[in-house]
Formats: sequence, C-alpha cells, structure tokens
Amino acid sequence: MDSINNLETLVRLFVRVAAVSGIHVGTARQSYRALPYTTSGMLNWRNPVELQTLPLPPFARVGAIGDGNCMLHSILFCLSPTYRTLDYDGRQFIADVWRQALIARMDDLKDQADFVYAEIGGWGALEESFDRLPTAKKAKRRELDIEMAPLITRLYGHNCLAIQITTSLLLEPVVITFKSFDPTLPTVLINYLGGSTNFGAGAAASFFKSGHYEPIVASIFSRKATTSSSEVRHRRTITAAVATAAAAKAAKKKAPRVTLRRLKGPLYILDDAHTQYTVIGDDLEPVLDMFREAAAVQAAYVHPKGL
Repeated sequence: MDSINNLETLVRLFVRVAAVSGIHVGTARQSYRALPYTTSGMLNWRNPVELQTLPLPPFARVGAIGDGNCMLHSILFCLSPTYRTLDYDGRQFIADVWRQALIARMDDLKDQADFVYAEIGGWGALEESFDRLPTAKKAKRRELDIEMAPLITRLYGHNCLAIQITTSLLLEPVVITFKSFDPTLPTVLINYLGGSTNFGAGAAASFFKSGHYEPIVASIFSRKATTSSSEVRHRRTITAAVATAAAAKAAKKKAPRVTLRRLKGPLYILDDAHTQYTVIGDDLEPVLDMFREAAAVQAAYVHPKGL
C-alpha cells in the first residue's frame, strides 16, 4: 500500500479497506458557489464550498477543508476523482490515512528533497518541515510547510506549483515550488495562504494558524445545481416581506422592518469531463510565465535547465 505511486489507486484502496473494516465512508454530490474576485481570504469549504475565478482564466481556486491536512486535501482534490465524490467525513478519513502512508514513505520523500532542494542541502535543510509530518492524534494535526508540497506530488508523478494572492489581489508565485520543475510531468496547482486564520468553517477547531492551502483548477461549470432549501426559504421570506410592505403601504401604515441576509447567488456543479484538475503543456504557460519572471529576479535561484 505504502509504495503505490498512483494516488487515485491508493484512495480507492483506502475506501475498500474502510468498507472491510466497517468504517463508513460517505459520498456527496458537491455543489459550488462562485464568488467574484474581491477577496484574498480563505474560501468556505462547507455548506456550500466556495469557488473563486482568478484573474488568469480559466483558473479558479476552490475551498479546501481546513483541519490541519489542507495541503493533503488540496492535492487529493486535484489527483483523485474518488476523493471528490466523498462527503466531509469521508474526505477527512482519506486525508488522515494518506498522511500515515506518507509517514511510512519518509525515506522516499527525503530522496525527493535531496534532488529538488539539492542546492540548499537537501532534506537535511528541511528537518523542521519533515518533523511536522508525523502527528500523534487527529486533534493535533499540524499543517505542512509549503516546501513539502512538491515532494509529495513528485511521489505520484506530478509537479506542484503554488501561488499566493496578495491583499491587493495580485498573484504572486511561490518560487520555491518551481525548483527542479519537470515540464514533462502534469502539474498540481495550489493556493497558499501563509499565516491565515480559520475563516473557512468555525467547526474546524483543530485548524492551525501557520497557513492554509486550496486547490486551483481550470474550472468549467456544467449547469446550475438544484436550488438549495435555504435559498428557497430565503426567496419565500423576500416574497412575504414584499407582500407585507405592499399591504402596509395600501393601508397607509408603516411597514414592519425586515432584515434579510444577502442572497449570494445560485449553486453550480463542475463539469468533470472538461474541468482540468491538473495542467500540462501549453495550458500551463500563463502560469509558468509568472514563475519564470519571478525566478529571473531572484539571484539565489538556479533556473532549471531547458525552461
């Protein structure tokens, strides 16, 4: 199990093991609420998941569970169709079990670090980052440092590039993830919110404040999802409030004050057949241009040969 190098195969195995062990892993049809590009903050990952189109079409970032495993959740979202069908508890189960599998492959991760970060001393320069991988209890999950992301995805045949959204809504590449980039491999894209607090879901009390990660995909909506019950109730409330105000006006009475939450728009589902969860070739060029430009101005950075 520990040496399986296809993450989707590994996730399916985890699901089968859970079934044999009597552990329920539920599924859910995920819908998304699209947000305008007006915030760099953490996106909601539950009820419903938020998705925000970036100023680099057709890329968008998607809310990821913020439980201390958000880097793993982000990678799983990009690399495992099975993971994307699971409900909240199922996704947490898969991320926890996968983390244990990664701990068992610590030597493989160190080999990757010796290659990717050779110029700074390999894995020996990242001991603190590696120390964050083991975790004794689920309630004590520790979020992984950004330099671990490319090492983890390389075990499964992918690059990983991270970007940050500044408070002024500019996109900035996290250049360390560009080291030893392999243009022949597909690429996982993630958004890195360094030092962010837990705005995504108040129930996730185990989230650590050292950072947060979200997957970035080339998203395509297929159609609107079924209108949620909360939106139906909200629209009924609006209709009732309008009728009450009209009746009061007709009777020349003061209309009662009604405070309504702002309706945030319809829910959508993603077209799995056309949404790109990983990117390769010409489709990645706009992203690579950002990294090449940033790498060129960093004197300490050794540009990968051939890029």
